Amino acid sequence: LTVEAKDSGTTQRTTKTDVIITILDTHNSQPEILLNVFGLGGVAKVSELAELGRVVAHVAVSDPDSSHSPNGQILCFLNSTSYFQLQAMDVKQFKVILTKRLDREQQTYHSVTVICDDSGSPPLNDENDNAPIFDSFYYSADVVEGPSMDRDGDRDIALTVQATDKDMGKNSQITYSFADGSDPDFGIYADGSIVVTNPAGVDREDRVKGSVRRLTVQAIDNGKVPLTGTTTVVITIRDINDNPPKFSEPMYFFSVHENAAVDYIVNNVSASDVDLESNAIFYFEMHKRDVNTVPFQITRGGVIKVSGSVDREAKASYEFRVIAIDLGEPARMSSTVTVHIRATDVNDNSPEFVFPSDDNYTLYVPHTLGENTAFASVVAIDRDEGRNSELVYARDSGNGSKFFDIETSSGQVVLIRPLTIKDIGLHIIVVVAHDRGVEVQLTTQSVMHIKVYEGNATLPFTNDGLGFRNIVVVVVLVVVTVVLALAILLTILLIRRVDKQRRLYHAKSVEVKTEPNFRNLHPCSIAELESPSHLSDMQDDSKDGGKKKKEVSFSLDEDNNVNGPQIMTTFSPIASDKYDAISEKDRGKIKNDQLTSNHYQADRHVKISGGKKDIANFSYHLVHPVGSSDHKDKHTLDPTHQHDDNNSDVSGDSTSDSGRGGSDVEFQNHGVLSKES
Repeated sequence: LTVEAKDSGTTQRTTKTDVIITILDTHNSQPEILLNVFGLGGVAKVSELAELGRVVAHVAVSDPDSSHSPNGQILCFLNSTSYFQLQAMDVKQFKVILTKRLDREQQTYHSVTVICDDSGSPPLNDENDNAPIFDSFYYSADVVEGPSMDRDGDRDIALTVQATDKDMGKNSQITYSFADGSDPDFGIYADGSIVVTNPAGVDREDRVKGSVRRLTVQAIDNGKVPLTGTTTVVITIRDINDNPPKFSEPMYFFSVHENAAVDYIVNNVSASDVDLESNAIFYFEMHKRDVNTVPFQITRGGVIKVSGSVDREAKASYEFRVIAIDLGEPARMSSTVTVHIRATDVNDNSPEFVFPSDDNYTLYVPHTLGENTAFASVVAIDRDEGRNSELVYARDSGNGSKFFDIETSSGQVVLIRPLTIKDIGLHIIVVVAHDRGVEVQLTTQSVMHIKVYEGNATLPFTNDGLGFRNIVVVVVLVVVTVVLALAILLTILLIRRVDKQRRLYHAKSVEVKTEPNFRNLHPCSIAELESPSHLSDMQDDSKDGGKKKKEVSFSLDEDNNVNGPQIMTTFSPIASDKYDAISEKDRGKIKNDQLTSNHYQADRHVKISGGKKDIANFSYHLVHPVGSSDHKDKHTLDPTHQHDDNNSDVSGDSTSDSGRGGSDVEFQNHGVLSKES
């Protein structure tokens, strides 16, 4: 500086002098580092086979302090010298070189920090006044969809981001994280490595997230007041063949008219594949099991064509499976769908007559059949469907056309004109049946014979059935009736045989039982009964007070001569010892049911005084010879006056037939006489 001095005189005098001022450097400024990395995105890419001494970065340092003062004197070094070293090139310029072989399998990323300090005194205390800065404002990477684990169970790293902080110490230590709302399928390590954290991996076909994911990465330092730097990471998901083709419908329903020509296009199926490139290319084919079972084929593009004969009457519907197969690698994927095809009807079948037919074409009617009577029906069928199977009947021609007609809808054969005896014989008519097809109508004819026979004019003819059916019904009824009649007849014969054997058995037993009783009977004639001596004997027996046993006398005509003397039998009840022991007074108190078969209820108080009058009070039963023709007139002793057998003292309560064939068993078991006459 030049310093001038002036006085205050009238004439001022001036003098000058030079002042030299030396400014001392007392403010220490921070050095600035300019880093030039030999790589893209601020990351140097070095091969693990690179030679030692290879330069991976260039470092230039500047300091606003004077280079002559300690504040401007700079010293630079690396935080780690395991693989790299900082080598000086020129004033305040350095290079980072490789000093040790690299091994990617052991360590993929290396982080090297360049530190530059000046020699100022005292050294400055660093303040966290610099936010972390990423090496690139934009990062991108590709990730294969699917599981993200390798064979060793480690997660595949998508990429690594890196940021730096100009501060020192803790102020330069950086922590990486994702901003809020980032994709949860990804995560980031402390060194900035981004990995897929979803165990199932990422899905390129995800409809919400898509195939491109955008992530916001934060770099936060460890200062007392943390500062943050951000960058954007774009991850593109590469496709793999993990989706099979998908048909547009779960099941297809088509139709084709029968008799369609070969190569006629029925319809087509379609599908889609959400994968990319070859993984999304697919083709169609028919299932191997269905190839030879249906008259259809399918092209690789999904077009269904007719390949054979389609006949609805043979088969009305078809079903087969179609497979869609993609061209993905390494493995192809496929899906299957079922196709239903219905054959629509074409009027290609003429009506077929069931009646009249080649084997059955004749009807029989009497000439007495009433006019306007339906006596039969023609029947035809059509194998088509819908209107193509609806039939209309008609009569065409024939000598019977003036007598008979056909009802169009029902097919009933109707007599339209009365028949006479002169019309007996064969009448022929032609029956026609045609369908109601829309485009074309098909017709069939058949000949029917109607034979008119002479009928019974007194019997009405029913019109509610066919002659053939009536014959069948009659035959069935006759057969059933004959079978039932034979069964009933056989049952009657068996019953009679059993009954005959039973009666024969009882007859033999009766013969054995009655033979001793007949030995006690003695015959007597009517004259002997009327003789005084015989009557006196009877009176004497009466006077004896019943001391003598009562006897039964029986007389028979030895020569069986009807014209001989009248033979009669008297029965004298033979009382048992118990009955005889009861007094006459107490015998009346005995009930009938207390007497056994040997206790005849005879009137022991009858006094025979002799004479025909007293004897006539007995109803004597005649025993007639076998084969007598006039025994009906000789039941009693007096031919002029026949006594009623009901008042007989002997047989009033008897169950025998009064000499008309009763067995001796009835005399023993049921011949009970009434005690009171």
